[in-house]
Amino acid sequence: MSDLLKPLIKEASIRSLKDGNKETTMVLRLILAEFQKEEISQGSELNNSVEISLLQKMIKQRNDSIKQYNDAGRNELAEKEQKEIEMIQGFLPEQINEEELIKLATETINDLSADSMKDMGNVMKVLKDKTSGQADPAAISKVVKGLLS
Repeated sequence: MSDLLKPLIKEASIRSLKDGNKETTMVLRLILAEFQKEEISQGSELNNSVEISLLQKMIKQRNDSIKQYNDAGRNELAEKEQKEIEMIQGFLPEQINEEELIKLATETINDLSADSMKDMGNVMKVLKDKTSGQADPAAISKVVKGLLS
């Protein structure tokens, strides 16, 4: 998935607007607004990896909100956030499973001759590049910590 996501999301936004799906349109507009904010901040068009990281950031924010809503007993708001996560995930590359992630992490650790937690930063950088949006950075971190400790 090397194509930029912004045109796909714009198209989906127009389609959902025509279909009268207000919730989907709202989420897609939020994504586009986030992209635009970042483009202004960087002063240039976004590349695919930046778009993916922004989507992952939006998912992380919603997961945090879900936890807070559930703690406060606001299940209807948590469900709304979960639906938004599912919409956002539809634009991300297919996620790799934990087994594949462990295999990739092990290979990377061996390639870099990493043997302690002080090497974690280098391993994380290489793994993030290898997975390019196919794995949550928190999941990568957990696997790498487990293998290095």
